[in-house]
Amino acid sequence: MKLRLLVGSMVAYLVYLLIGAAVFSAIERPMEVTKCGDTRSAIERFRTLLQDNAGNLTIANFTDIARVIQTAGNFGIRVDNNFNVVCSINWDFESAFFFSGTVVTTIGYGHISPNTDLGRSICIIYAIIGIPLFALMFTGMGESISKQIKRLHKRAQGKAKRTWVAKTVVILIVASSFLVFCIFIPAAIFQASEGWTYRDSIYYGFITLTTIGFGDFVAGTNADINYFPIYRIMVYFWILFGMAFMATLISLISDFFKKTGEKVRTKRKGYATEEDGAVMESGLAQENTQQPPPAEEIKPDNANRKPDSQTEGSSESLEKRPFRDNEDDRL
Repeated sequence: MKLRLLVGSMVAYLVYLLIGAAVFSAIERPMEVTKCGDTRSAIERFRTLLQDNAGNLTIANFTDIARVIQTAGNFGIRVDNNFNVVCSINWDFESAFFFSGTVVTTIGYGHISPNTDLGRSICIIYAIIGIPLFALMFTGMGESISKQIKRLHKRAQGKAKRTWVAKTVVILIVASSFLVFCIFIPAAIFQASEGWTYRDSIYYGFITLTTIGFGDFVAGTNADINYFPIYRIMVYFWILFGMAFMATLISLISDFFKKTGEKVRTKRKGYATEEDGAVMESGLAQENTQQPPPAEEIKPDNANRKPDSQTEGSSESLEKRPFRDNEDDRL
């Protein structure tokens, strides 16, 4: 892909994400605010009921409050042990931008989802248009990275005597660069920002960049943490470039395995051809060492032919007939 087309696709993709963030935030944010207020009102009523009845509550009261807390959890609203309501902000512009990006990249964490009918309908249309747009831009990014890797491969081939050595060196360089810049360094940032362990941060990085996206760990969703501005947007751009790097690395490893398998198959065919040639040569040698069978003596046809009595008789009668005719004349 040419540079102009790549830049154009990236700009179009960025504009598409901004439009999606504005639309989803405008549709889903009012519902989120309403649910947060309803949950706070329900918790306050339950707390007042608990104080007035001095702890004498029915099972129906506990069932109602449990249902309220469960419903609130579906909207990202958390109720702590002291019945304090903590409302997560999942549909502000920054969070909606992050959500739009996870839709078109097909990661789909599942930590938030549209709750209105209009938002769900728009999400379907948004994904149908956005996924091909992302694929176009993603392909261009992959080609650009591949060109740089091919240059690196040519340099490695000039220094290495064998092709597979150069290929292995390139894979190691790309893999180490990917681990350092896309996994280890971001993991340290996630550990400091999210409060995760370093191991969990590395796990989150791999699960995200491979587009598995379990949703058990999602950056920028903890309501108890005050993130610095554009934190989620920066996380999304890390996802974008990390996915391109991951796809390139997987492509290199797959190509390496494929070519290795072809070489093994070619060697096996070569061994089989050599064995067949050896067998053919040994067979020809054996045929040459064997002497041909002796030729049978050819007997003349007259020797094998039996005398024809009729023929002989007829010849004798021809010879004697004139004499007999003379005898008859004499008579």
